[in-house]
Amino acid sequence: MFVFTFRLLSPVQSSKIFQGCTKRNATNTSRQSKKSTDKKGQDVEVNAERPQTSTIVKHVVYTAVAVPTIFTGCAIWQYERIRNESFLLRHQRWQQKEMGIRDHINSIWNSLSPVQKFTYTFVGVNAVVFLMWRVPALQPFMLRYFTHLPAKSHSVLGGTLCGLSHSSGLHFLVNMYVFASFVHPMMPLFGKEQTLAVFLGGATFSSLVSAIFRLSTKSMIPSLGASGGILTLVAITCLTFPDSKLAIAFVDQIIPHSFSAESAVIGIVLFDLLGILLRWKLLDHAGHLGGVAFGVWYAKYGHEFYRDYRNKLLQFWHGVRTGKN
Repeated sequence: MFVFTFRLLSPVQSSKIFQGCTKRNATNTSRQSKKSTDKKGQDVEVNAERPQTSTIVKHVVYTAVAVPTIFTGCAIWQYERIRNESFLLRHQRWQQKEMGIRDHINSIWNSLSPVQKFTYTFVGVNAVVFLMWRVPALQPFMLRYFTHLPAKSHSVLGGTLCGLSHSSGLHFLVNMYVFASFVHPMMPLFGKEQTLAVFLGGATFSSLVSAIFRLSTKSMIPSLGASGGILTLVAITCLTFPDSKLAIAFVDQIIPHSFSAESAVIGIVLFDLLGILLRWKLLDHAGHLGGVAFGVWYAKYGHEFYRDYRNKLLQFWHGVRTGKN
C-alpha cells in the first residue's frame, strides 16, 4: 500500500528562519535612521518580495528551457552511467580490490538496491540544503536561490531549487517520507535518471503555475518544498496503478483506512481547488495543482514523447562519443 499525505508544502513565512531574516533587516536599518526605519524597512521588504509582471516572462522562458534541459541531461547521464558500468565490467579483473574502511563502506553501499541508493542520495541532498538554512550567513543566498517568488529579489533558479529546499524539520521529514513511498513504484518503470528528471521537471513547472497565481493575487509569500515534484510522482503512480490502495501518512496508524489511487488524484485536485477558492495560505495550492497537472500530462503523453526523444538523442550522443558523427 502506498502512503500519501496532503501536507507537503509550506510557505517560507511560517518558518522561524524567515521571520528572523525579516527582523534582522529591520534591525540593520534602524542603525541608520530610527525615524525612517520602519517605513524604509517596510518599503524595502515589500518591494523586494512583490510579484512583478516582468519577472513572469523570465519564469516562462526559464521553464521552457529548464525542463527540456533537465530531461536531456538525465538521458545523457543514463547513457554515460551504462557506458561506464560496461567498461568497469570488462576491466574488473585487472582492478585491485580496495581494502580497509573504504572497502567496507563500498560493500555496504553496493549491497543496497538501486531504489535505496537513489532515495538515500536524494534525502541526503535535501538534508544538506536543510542544514544550510541553519547557517545565518547563508540565509540571503538561500532566500534568493532556494525559495520561489516571481520578484526581482528571487532568482529564476529558485523555481527548480526550491524543490530541494526545506527550512522546517517537520516539513523535511514528511516530504522525504512521502517521496520514499512513491519512488519505489516509479523506479522500476523509469529508472533513477528519468525519475529524477520527472521530479525536477514537475517541481519547475509547479513553480511556474505558482508564480502566475501569485502574480494574479499579489501574494508576497515565497514558497519552498518538494511537494510540486512529489505530486508529479504521485499523479504518475496513481494513473499507472489506478487500482492501488493508498492511505494518508501517519493517520492510517491511528484510524485504519484506504482509498483507490484514482480517488486520491481526484481528492488532491478538489482539495487544492478548494484551497485556492477559499484563499488558504498554509499551503501553495496552485503549485500543488501544477505538479499534479505535469504528472497527468507525463503519464498520458510525456513518457512516450520522452522515450522517442531519448532514443534519437542517445543515437546522436553515441555517435559523438564514438567519433562516428
